Amino acid sequence: MKINYRNKYSQVADLYDLYTNTDFDINFWIKECSKDKEVLELACGTGRITIRLAKAGIKVTAIDISREFIKKLKAKCKKEKLGINIHEADMRSFSLKKKFPLIIIPFQSIQELVDPKDHEATFTHVYNHLDDKGRFIVTTHNTDIVDKKALGVIKLITEFVNPRTKNKMKFLMSRSFNPKTHIGTAHQVYEEYDKNNRLISKKLFKNSHYVFEDREIEALAKKTGFNVRKIYGDYSHSKLTKKSPFRIYEFVKKV
Repeated sequence: MKINYRNKYSQVADLYDLYTNTDFDINFWIKECSKDKEVLELACGTGRITIRLAKAGIKVTAIDISREFIKKLKAKCKKEKLGINIHEADMRSFSLKKKFPLIIIPFQSIQELVDPKDHEATFTHVYNHLDDKGRFIVTTHNTDIVDKKALGVIKLITEFVNPRTKNKMKFLMSRSFNPKTHIGTAHQVYEEYDKNNRLISKKLFKNSHYVFEDREIEALAKKTGFNVRKIYGDYSHSKLTKKSPFRIYEFVKKV
């Protein structure tokens, strides 16, 4: 499967902040990044985490491949008067000519890449930009808790108001999964209703993601020069179990 990552979110970039305005992981990232005072964030999006880190006094360099997302992040930084070093770049091939004490790929964004070759390329570029004693933290969903019964079922995820039209929006989603390719797809629907609650527009968006097998990401890390230092099962630093919602890995370079 070939995906144009640069333009992937173009059709929903205007709505992205309205349905991803969560903060469940913010305290985790502030705590981790405060240990080093400087961080490189890959796949920063529109800056949901980026801005909070900068406001916490952390020196942030952030990259994302989406021009629309980078444009939004720069506008937010200008409004907030934040000095974040922002780059429009691909995490599979970026070159910043600098090394960092901490590099993160938050919000399960590594799974946006559906080709294992792209995972390896990303990890390799992280390795090349990481201090010898630096840390690399990456998060994924825990595949042990995938609810197969929920596949194909359309669910209402959230409702919000479109700031441009002032109309009510509904964000619905169903999921599918191909075990042969390890690719899952979130079939996202954005419905807009007028003041009389009549459906006036509908936007469809397919968001594909890679589902890692157990131990697959650990093997990838080993192949690209990393050792596993810690694994958490959630953003409270809890131990990983089969019921954990996430797998949060902290890697260091092999000695």
